Amino acid sequence: MSSNYTGHGQEEQFTTALGSISGSSPLRNVETFEAYCAEVQEKLAAHAAHRMSFLQSAFDRLSSLLQAARDVEDTSLSNELAQHRIASRELLDAVRRATHGGVSLPPPISDSVRTTASVYSRPNPTPIPIVPPVSQLSRRAETVSAASQALLQPAGDPGVGPAIGPRLPRRPMRPLIDIETDAASLRLDLKDFVKRFPLNTEQGELNIPNCLRLRSIACRHRRLEEECGDSEVSEVTELSEDIIDLLDGANDQEYTVALDDELDPRPTAYQWGELAERYMEMARAQEGFEWWQRNRNLLAVSDVQPLAEAVAAVQQRFNRLLFRIGARDPFQQQLFDDLRTWAREDQCYLYSLRPKVPMAELMEKAATLEEEYRQRLVDSVITLLAEPDFGEHGAHDEDVLRDSVWECKSHRVPANDRRLREALTPWASFLEGDDRFKDLNREIVIEWERRQEEGCLEPPVEDAQPDPPAPDLAAVREATRGKKFLILGGCPNDALKHRLKTALEADDLAWPNATPSDTLTAFEQEIRDAEIVILVSQYSRREWRNAYDACVREGKKYAQLASVADVTQVVRHLIKQLAPPVAGKKK
Repeated sequence: MSSNYTGHGQEEQFTTALGSISGSSPLRNVETFEAYCAEVQEKLAAHAAHRMSFLQSAFDRLSSLLQAARDVEDTSLSNELAQHRIASRELLDAVRRATHGGVSLPPPISDSVRTTASVYSRPNPTPIPIVPPVSQLSRRAETVSAASQALLQPAGDPGVGPAIGPRLPRRPMRPLIDIETDAASLRLDLKDFVKRFPLNTEQGELNIPNCLRLRSIACRHRRLEEECGDSEVSEVTELSEDIIDLLDGANDQEYTVALDDELDPRPTAYQWGELAERYMEMARAQEGFEWWQRNRNLLAVSDVQPLAEAVAAVQQRFNRLLFRIGARDPFQQQLFDDLRTWAREDQCYLYSLRPKVPMAELMEKAATLEEEYRQRLVDSVITLLAEPDFGEHGAHDEDVLRDSVWECKSHRVPANDRRLREALTPWASFLEGDDRFKDLNREIVIEWERRQEEGCLEPPVEDAQPDPPAPDLAAVREATRGKKFLILGGCPNDALKHRLKTALEADDLAWPNATPSDTLTAFEQEIRDAEIVILVSQYSRREWRNAYDACVREGKKYAQLASVADVTQVVRHLIKQLAPPVAGKKK
């Protein structure tokens, strides 16, 4: 606020000025009295303008400081600032009423001043910095007489409209094409949302974790709306309709923050984004709570305590965010009640449920739940890759793996996570070509090269494997006897190579030790010399699949296998695949 006004000092100047208006009596005649009154009126108008400037500046500063105090959850300071803010508003209204009763002010002198006044008057004004620059306050003081003309209009006086300009248009916060792309991506996710995350249980009740996930998407939609400003984007509008259709289809009639248009002030784009993240945390917290409730008879309280603290921390953190925004959520309230009931019945003290736990501690405890969830996602990828027939279903297995790995990345599992990297190393070709996994592919290639240098790509094949059944051997040898083979990919192994050559009765079997940096041109000579080419999905590159086209052109036979570690499985797959390749159809 302007430092050239101190209240008391200004009043002394005003009083002195009144005493020195004229050396003669203003009551000498009508003309001198009118001149005297006009000069007094001008002084009063100037004094009122300065007073209005001070009170309006004080109100603005107190509003900004109050919002900051609420953001950091300082209750005592918030109450103190709120009282001062109310007092400044009352004084401001009092000056307005007094001024309207008899003090006339000069008319506005510039359009820029009217714009300044309209910013204070329009709904949902742009947040003001907590500490306004001195230059802003100086400019405000210089044009105060004009600004006060708009600010002094009584809000409820019949027949007198507020002197405010039109609401300033809200411009998009980022390019509309980017917003539209994000909305289209969310709509694509919603197409199979119910298939991946059913909103109802088998008993017909709401599946609360998945309902929370849908609310997270709804908050992301509201963030896109705020980023659009006053611009309309069709994808954003249609996304809203998609969300409402899903809620209606699940008969989800519970209160939803994202559908509440009565929030005042309206949450910012950043706050909607934060709400979306907290809803996802709540979904995982709800799943954790339901898991330990299902296994309550098998788990000791000491085993559940760390998980319960993490779930409680997530609930409390979410509740505080809702309080700041002025919203609520029935699911988080129910989780709070369930946590208290569990703690009381099992005689377990939950520190995170205390109302004055610092936010930093809640965030630290909530992070343990997030980390546990990440490890569960990694476990799911490892379990998928451990299935005996994984990789034998072509594009289907690739899609399933990519979806599982993307779920990990979406929840911030780092690309250099050791367990994830080691599990994916044999399957680099399944992730190649997807820009979402560039950083992960880089880590996989590094791990692949490290294993090659250390000579430990895969554990040695057991020599005690049984021989393939005689009928299978007889069938496959009809197509392989006396042929020259080339195996691309996999882990070259002399013992396994000898067993394969014997089982197939091959004339020759080449199995070069390929590296991640090798292109298909590095194997041109081997491809020309071979009569049958086998591509192994493990430890291979996506570009090596072009060997199929070379085989079609030159009339060679081609087969693609997930692995060649089990000779019996190799024989059975070759029986199915070693028919002459058909152009345009890849195996």
